[in-house]
Amino acid sequence: MSVISTQVLQDVIDEIQGEIDSRPEETESLADIERAENNVIDQQEHSHNARGRL
Repeated sequence: MSVISTQVLQDVIDEIQGEIDSRPEETESLADIERAENNVIDQQEHSHNARGRL
């Protein structure tokens, strides 16, 4: 296991925080994201069921 200095870690954290701060605000709510995930799951199940009938 390699040793990483605290300063290197802080630099990485600062860089990541800068990337996060520079992104536009997300407008999707958690409910919207969950709905989209459920739609994908429903589509996958429908596709799987359709294949089973062929």
